[in-house]
Amino acid sequence: MEKDRESKLIMAKKPTYEELEQRVRELEKEAAEYKLVKGQLQAKDSAVASSISAIAIADPEGNLTYVNDSFLKLWGYDDEKEVLGKPAVSFWQMEDEAPQVVETLSDGGSWAGELVARRKDGSLFDVQVLASKVTDEAGKPCMMASFVDITERKRAEARLQESEERYRNILQSIQEGYFEVDLAGNLTFFNDSLCKISGYSQHELMGMNNREYTTPQTARKLYQVFNEIYRTGKPATLMVGEIIRKDGSTGVLEISASLMTDSSGQPIGFRGVVRDVTERRLAEEEKKKIEARLLQSEKMASIGQLAAGVAHEINNPTGFISSNLNTLADYNKDTWSLIAQYRALISGLKEAMATEEGRAQISEKLDHIAALEKEIDIDFISDDTPNLIKECKEGADRIKKIVIDLKDFAHPGEQKLKYADINRNLDSTLNMVWNELKYKAKITKEYGDLPDVECYPQQLNQVFMNLLVNAGQAIEKQGEIRIETRALDGKVEIRISDTGSGIPKENLSNIFDPFFTTKEVGKGTGLGLNVAYNIIEKHNGTIDVESELGKGTTFTIRIPIGRDA
Repeated sequence: MEKDRESKLIMAKKPTYEELEQRVRELEKEAAEYKLVKGQLQAKDSAVASSISAIAIADPEGNLTYVNDSFLKLWGYDDEKEVLGKPAVSFWQMEDEAPQVVETLSDGGSWAGELVARRKDGSLFDVQVLASKVTDEAGKPCMMASFVDITERKRAEARLQESEERYRNILQSIQEGYFEVDLAGNLTFFNDSLCKISGYSQHELMGMNNREYTTPQTARKLYQVFNEIYRTGKPATLMVGEIIRKDGSTGVLEISASLMTDSSGQPIGFRGVVRDVTERRLAEEEKKKIEARLLQSEKMASIGQLAAGVAHEINNPTGFISSNLNTLADYNKDTWSLIAQYRALISGLKEAMATEEGRAQISEKLDHIAALEKEIDIDFISDDTPNLIKECKEGADRIKKIVIDLKDFAHPGEQKLKYADINRNLDSTLNMVWNELKYKAKITKEYGDLPDVECYPQQLNQVFMNLLVNAGQAIEKQGEIRIETRALDGKVEIRISDTGSGIPKENLSNIFDPFFTTKEVGKGTGLGLNVAYNIIEKHNGTIDVESELGKGTTFTIRIPIGRDA
């Protein structure tokens, strides 16, 4: 139409040749400029069109004048004709955000942010936008924006946030205290349970160093544990520490911890869980006290059962000591009467030797002394006196040993480990129960060469006594009790066997249960074997039983030589 109009003008005005020539030169110049601009635009359009990011250009009124293929693909359009000329804001979910963006661009600034976009099918997705005010080749102002689909990233962030929220909720719901500290030991995150355990509020606890709410010993231990975790990267095993609560009271904690790292694997701190075991520890201490009292009660009950036998064992040496002392008193009376005659003779010798009459008197005294020696049997007294004294000393030593063993057995004992000779402990216990056994059982001892064992000696004596008394009671008339010891594989093994009546098979699984007994009423507490079992378990040992009716029973005890064995 423009060419037709120009043709009509030329024909109407009939320009001169010079005018036509001038017009041709102008047209050639315009054609050259158009070709240049077109080439530049084609190169730019090719770069924009091939861009991964979606790109759009809008005029000052906000209507789209250009979009690349990535834009069409991202928004779900097939042809740019469906898009060009439409307001850019119609492709967003929130059109009320448009004025702010347009105003920013109109002022010559740039705008960056995230928007929710709407595809052709109406579905929504998230885009990151970078927009700025530019001018086109003709110098006219326009707005150009690039878009990057961040839907998956946003979904991942949402999932991460949801996961973190769920993780935080879980941490808040657990009864154990959860903590996160930086490399210096300052709290950076914790749950409500830690506040309850410590007595501090969230505000007070945030940023506190572990030295401020633990005892010095625990702080040092934590420092060592954190260093080890940092060095090896391995989680810490359970450790026990003490917390100082806000009110000044202390509590006992079980603590486990592990290393925290950033996305590149660099250590940034430590996380862990603490469990308040104060009440449990108090309960354990009380349980230990109750067990100790129970053990002591059982010991005293055993002593009560053995009292008659122990009294008999003491009465025997006491009886012959008393008898020997009476005999020695008679010996002493006769000896001193003889000594008096010796002294009378000696005092009269000097005066009597001067006369015949005196010599006769001396002869008479000598005959009297000889008769007295024969009467009191001085030779027998001389031979028997050392034996009587020896027997008295042995009897006194026997009583002393029984009393010492009884005292040691009855004493509650120290709750401390010490090294002891198991063979000697067995002999000491045998001394205590000997009267229960000597009339019906032959004792056979086969002691091995044992190292000293780290143990609670008095408690083991309780075990030995219970087993030996049971063995004696299992023998109705005459039998044998065999005691064997040996060292084997880092343990000491003690076997106590009897040839008694044996234990029914159906009772073997129950004999270590508390209050289980097959004895008559009044002849057992039902706690002896249970106490024995608990004592051996306390020594990290084992106690087993084998029995056959009519043939006897064997108890086998194995305890480590040392606590680390």
